[in-house]
Parts: sequence; structure tokens; C-alpha cells
Amino acid sequence: MSSSRAELESVHTSAPAPAAAPTSEHDTDKHIRHKLSSSGVVVIRVSVSEKYIVLSLDDKTIHVFSAAGEPIVVFRDYPQNAWSLALRDDVLLSGEIGGGIRCWDLAEQRHLVRSLTGHTETVRALGFADDATTAVSASRDALLKIWDLGTGSCQGTLSGHGDSILDLAVVGEYAVSASKDGTAKMWSLRGLRNVSTLSGHTGPVYRVICHSDGILERVFTGSMDHDVRIWDLSTGRPLAVLKGHESLVTQICVSGCGVDGSVVVTGGADGNIIIWSWQDHSILHVISKAHDGVVTSLDARDGHILSGGSDGTVKMWDSRTGKLQRHLGINTEAVWNVSLGRGASQSHAAIVASAQRSSYPVGESHDAVLDVSEP
Repeated sequence: MSSSRAELESVHTSAPAPAAAPTSEHDTDKHIRHKLSSSGVVVIRVSVSEKYIVLSLDDKTIHVFSAAGEPIVVFRDYPQNAWSLALRDDVLLSGEIGGGIRCWDLAEQRHLVRSLTGHTETVRALGFADDATTAVSASRDALLKIWDLGTGSCQGTLSGHGDSILDLAVVGEYAVSASKDGTAKMWSLRGLRNVSTLSGHTGPVYRVICHSDGILERVFTGSMDHDVRIWDLSTGRPLAVLKGHESLVTQICVSGCGVDGSVVVTGGADGNIIIWSWQDHSILHVISKAHDGVVTSLDARDGHILSGGSDGTVKMWDSRTGKLQRHLGINTEAVWNVSLGRGASQSHAAIVASAQRSSYPVGESHDAVLDVSEP
């Protein structure tokens, strides 16, 4: 098996369930604003901002669209697939299976600005520091690297993990890395040093996100041990352990709910989605078997949760009640990435990227901007 294919398969913890054919009740075609790809290949990553939608495909291309889904440019003919993406304004970063990083200008010239070299294995995650001229990369080689995007130089290499880094969150002057070694680590981007090791999980840590309520900046980690742990970013102090999943925690996100505050939303390889209280970390709703297989992707905002699964379905839920709002039937092998729209041009939009069944004719696409404002 090639390293590229091995990376693609590692995102799932079980084989995708057979997809059911779409019914008229769950017909997706009427919701499609724009189809994003039609090449019959797998979408590895999606990155969405208020200006752009970017897809990395497993044919070694990167497709850039406007926020409304209109095609802008395709970057092609590069030796490695891009496993990770990060967007800030008109700058796109792509991290490759082989360890390379490319910096792209998405403004008028729309070209490769420079290549960043130093990692020896897959770049699993990328992020921007607050100044937007500094980037952070995390790799399967167990290293983080800090980059000056103006010069392309590596400003520092951060080591300390005993195994591959699987995820990364960058907030302010800190980066938090999640590792297969069972720990997460907090790093100072100014001091180029480890400031805290977040220990407590008993299995690989697959997900990390950071979120603030305006008072406390929290770190959330999800692990193969079925647990979600919450930490204080400023001190590294553990705040809570969320127990409820029956398998690997694959996804974590936070949704604001107006006067009701925020909720934490998690998805697992058990197919369940759990909605937790931001205030006391109690379980508010368990959506049992939200997907017939792994919850492969989640996004939450404005009281809505969008989920994609290895069963090939996309569903929208009410984050206040846990009730199903919309079922978008997509006749595909698996949905790998979903995102709710950002900005005015993506109002009521859901961006869906999926793996395509090998039996489909070339040109059949299920990667699209969907209008979810109407049933």
C-alpha cells in the first residue's frame, strides 16, 4: 500500500457502511448550489473561510472556489497529495504526505509563493499565529515547526512527543499538539518551548481544539480511550473529563447558542453525537447512532450541527434540542468532510466533501455547496 493511500485510510477506524440509495424525501439535488468537484477522486481535506472554499483531492490537486462555490483556480502537477490545509485571508498553506509545505497566494496572481521543507513525514496539521506571518506545522515525525512566511525560514523546531502528532490547535501565542503518545502539549510560540504537558488520557489523542468564552480559554482533547478532557490553556490545569462515548472520539466542536451560552459537541467512532453543557460539562443530549458507522466530520454554529458519516449521509441537528433538522441523502461511500458556511455569501450553506463509490461513472460528483435554508 502506498503511503498516500495508507494516510487516506487511517482517517477511518472502521470500514464504511454500504450507502443507501437516496430517496425523494432525502433528495440532495434540489439543495445543490454548486458542485465543487467532478473527477471521481477522494477529497482529503476541506478548508473554508469567508472568502474561499478549498479542497485537497487525492489526485495531487488543490481546488480553490469562491465562498459561493464558483471555481477560481486549480493547483496541479505536484508530487504529493496535500493532507492538511490552513487559510488566512488570501494565504493558503498545504501540508503534504511527504512532509513538504507549500504557501500559496490566492489573490490576483494565484500562484505558489514558496515551499517550506524540514519535515520528514506527513504534515498532519497547520495553523497561523495571530500575526498571520507566522505558521505552525505538526507532523507524523513527532515535530512541530515554526515558520516565517515572509522568508520561508524555519524559526524553530519543537520536539518532545514520543510518537506522531495527530492534530494541532493554534491560539494567540500558543500551540497545542495532540499525539499518538497519549499526551497533548502546550507550546509557547514566542519562547519556542514546551510550557505544559497535558497528561491523563490512556490512549492516543486524536483531536484538539481551543475555545474561549471571553473569560477562560479552554483546550479540549479527544482520545482513543473514549474520553474528552478539558484543560485551562493558561495553566495547563485539568478542568473536567467528559465520559459518554463508547469508542474513539473522532470530532470535537463548540457551538454558541445565544442567551443559553455555548455547547460542546462531540462525535465518535461509535456513531454517536453527544451535546454537552459548556457551563457544568453535563450531558444535555445523546444522539444515539446519529450515523451508521463513524462520525467522520462535525461542524457547529448558530445553533446548528452538521455531521457527516462513514455511512455516506449528511445530517443537520438542532444543537439546543439534539433533534434532527435535515437529512441530506448522499449516495456515496463515505462523507469525509463537512462545513457550515462562513460569511454572508455562505448563509444557509453546507459544504460537503465525500469519498466516491468506485461504481459511479466518471463525472458523478457529491462534493458541493448545498442550500439548507429550505427542507
